[in-house]
Parts: sequence; C-alpha cells; structure tokens
Amino acid sequence: MASVDKGVINYSAHIEGLKLPRFEAPLDNPYITKVCLWTDERNTLFLDFYLAKFCTKEEAISITEHEANLVASRLCFEFGSPIRELRCIGMTLPVDESCQSFRVLSDLSIRFSVRLEATITPSEARISKFAEQLTQPEGHKDVALRLYWLAATQENSIAKFMLLYHVLLFLAGDKQEQVDSLIRRVYPEVEESISPKHGNKKETVFTRLRNELAHRRKDVDLQKTIDEITRKGGQLTEITKSAILERYKP
Repeated sequence: MASVDKGVINYSAHIEGLKLPRFEAPLDNPYITKVCLWTDERNTLFLDFYLAKFCTKEEAISITEHEANLVASRLCFEFGSPIRELRCIGMTLPVDESCQSFRVLSDLSIRFSVRLEATITPSEARISKFAEQLTQPEGHKDVALRLYWLAATQENSIAKFMLLYHVLLFLAGDKQEQVDSLIRRVYPEVEESISPKHGNKKETVFTRLRNELAHRRKDVDLQKTIDEITRKGGQLTEITKSAILERYKP
C-alpha cells in the first residue's frame, strides 16, 4: 500500500473505449507528489492525487480539481476516449499539520452505464510516453486540449461539430481564412467551394457548413446542412486533432 503522504484525493469519471492498467506520474505542481490512474471493467476511470503539503478539504479540492481536468483533457486527446462526469469521490486527509492521523471522507455512489464497444489497450511504451506528458507544465496547448475534450464529450453531432470548429478558430487566431489554411495543411484533399460572401475565394466544406448553420445563408436547406454535418463529424475530429499536433509540434 502506497503512503498517503499528506493526503490522497480520489476522482472518477466515465471513459469510453480505453483500458488502462494502474500507473503513476509526477505532476508539475508543488502541492501534488504524483497522480495514479487506471480504469476498471465498468468503463470507470480513477485518478488518485497524492498531496505533498498539508491542505484543508477546500484547498485540496481546489488544487486537485484543476489538475484532474488537465489530466482528463490530455488523456482524451492522446487516446481519443471521451471522458464524462469527472468528479471527486473521496479523500483521505490529515486531521492536522502533524499528519499523524487521518480522516477518510467518501462518496462512492458511482453509477455509469457499460457500453459494449471497441476498447484500446495501450502498450507499456505508449503509457510511459503519456505519463511523461503529465509531467509537463501547463501551457497554451492545454487550452486547446480542454476545448477538444469538451467537444469529444458531446453526443449531439451539431454541438460537437461547432465546438471542434471553435478549436480550429482558437488555433488560427479567430480568422476563418486561417482556419481553412490550417485545414488544407493537415488535409490537402479537403473539399472546397466558392464562398458566397467572397465570390473570388474558396472555403473548405467545414467552413461552409459552419457558416450555413451559424449565419443561415440564403437558399440553404438547413436539414441538408445538419445531415452533412453529422456525416462529416468524424472527419473534422481527426482534422482538429492533426491541427493541434501540427500547431504544437516539438
């Protein structure tokens, strides 16, 4: 049994399509010694944060909640696994600063549905590579990963598409022309058409669909737009992931 150090804060979430053995990684946070994470057979992801300093319950939740979201967004991006319902389910904290005795607080009412679908079991090498990523300090890339994670959790195809396009806008400085340039770089064979707003310029199919939905372009059949968005959602997911990797390549 690992030492509880100055306390342990436990989180869980529902995760799809990923099986992880228990592994740990240090974090770039002076209040946390390490995080341990693993999944079980019911599609539940567990995160245990080991504290390096004495904290009150409120301080511990504040510190670890941010890190839990950071780990979840990086995990979702690396393995393409939607992660939902992330929450604190318990903690073991010292009674006082002497850390001689501890109190256990728990809320273990975990209720997640089990979905039968393809599951990735990463190799040891890939897990080690991801554990190394967790040691990196938080940066600009993590904002993009948080947005990508938010998009990945959406079950509504329109919401997912619009959020993914928002990630591309974030990467491209909030300019649609730059979004299209970014899409062309990572997916040169992308379908294009003449923009009705800028008659001499082409726009990618993803920008066209986004604008048809957001701006209700004239003579557009909205249901056809929605159907096309539904068909192309998976493609935009892959393009967005490639764009993030391209933007933040070492």
